[in-house]
Amino acid sequence: MHRTSNGSHATGGNLPDVASHYPVAYEQTLDGTVGFIIDEMTPERATASVEVTDTLRQRWGLVHGGTYCALAEMLATEATVAVVHEKGMMAVGQSNHTSFFRPVKEGHVRAEAIRIHAGSTTC
Repeated sequence: MHRTSNGSHATGGNLPDVASHYPVAYEQTLDGTVGFIIDEMTPERATASVEVTDTLRQRWGLVHGGTYCALAEMLATEATVAVVHEKGMMAVGQSNHTSFFRPVKEGHVRAEAIRIHAGSTTC
C-alpha cells in the first residue's frame, strides 16, 4: 500500500487497499494536513516521509518533536492495519516513545517501521 500526497492508496504486493474503510478522509486528518506520505509498505517493513515546512517547525526553526511522534504513530498504525485488515481487525497505537538523535531544519523527515512481533491480539 502506498499513500500518495493526495491521500489515495495504491496496493503494492499482497497488501489490501484499506483507505475506503476509514471513517475520516485522509485530507481531514493530522496526517493529511501536514503531508505524511507512505513511501513503502510490505508485511514486514514500511517507510514514510514528510517534507519539512514552516508548519512543522518549532520557534527555533527545528522540526517540532511532535512531528516525529505523529509520523511514527501513523506509520506503525498503517503498517499494522495493512496486515490485519483482512482478518476483520483494526489497529491503533498503544505506546509511542520517541528519541531525538539530531535536529532537522530542512529537507524531509523519514521514518521506518519494522515488525518485531506478530501476536494474536497485538502486532
